[in-house]
Amino acid sequence: MARAVLLIILICHGIYVQAGLEVIAVSDTTKKLHHLPALTIDRPDQTDSPYVVPAGSFQVEIGIQHVWDKYREDGVKYTYRSFTYPNMLLRYGIFKRLEVRLEQNYSVDKINSQPLLDKESIKTGWHPTLLATKILLFEQKGWRPNFALLAKLATPYHSRKNLALPYKFAPGLVGAFSHAISDRFVLDGSAGGMLDQATGKININYSLSQAISLTKKLSIFVEVFCYKPAGEQVQYATDVGLLYVAFPHLQLDIFASKSLSYQAADVFAGVGIGIRLPR
Repeated sequence: MARAVLLIILICHGIYVQAGLEVIAVSDTTKKLHHLPALTIDRPDQTDSPYVVPAGSFQVEIGIQHVWDKYREDGVKYTYRSFTYPNMLLRYGIFKRLEVRLEQNYSVDKINSQPLLDKESIKTGWHPTLLATKILLFEQKGWRPNFALLAKLATPYHSRKNLALPYKFAPGLVGAFSHAISDRFVLDGSAGGMLDQATGKININYSLSQAISLTKKLSIFVEVFCYKPAGEQVQYATDVGLLYVAFPHLQLDIFASKSLSYQAADVFAGVGIGIRLPR
């Protein structure tokens, strides 16, 4: 199923190129977006963008998210719900092609088991702080896309009880590209891996995202993404979202996701906002 969705995205990509249609990638808004100042947002999709925050600028991307999943383990049925608030990313531009980032999430996770629904397991707290830096290596030229590398580092700083982290500092590396076919159409993708703080093994993720403008300020994106924990089966999912550019330095978003494989969470959805603060 995931392969079919991915194939559809690629086929649509080719059709738009041949037709010469103009489509816009609002998830990574650039100066091409109606000639507005560049506002590059790395939410709400799972794909990392290659764009960086302008030097000297500070950007806040924040949202709330709900995850819902049902699964069976050792003959017992479980219901999992997670509320993340906030889901926060802070970005600051150091140089023209370099930014630093801090990601922090606070969540309330609840697990019910059947037939023991009266016994609910609840875990709350801040997840380990994630530090990162992004460097833009290439800008688009002809068929060569924009391309950037993200170096990430998960830290042991958190507030969750009984969270064992044998590997306190876990590095990761992600490559991200974006290719603009016209002012209104961009295909984005990213792939990378990161050391798991619990197991010390490398988890892999990759994704492909495409967006289309509906009006000058409103756009829609469709994405397929995959997550491969070390030693486990691949988790496939797809999501769709709406993005609204309310002001040149403010963007609103809403999104929802559906699993494409049993291993992935059944559904998750959320809303958020991205703001670039004045210098």
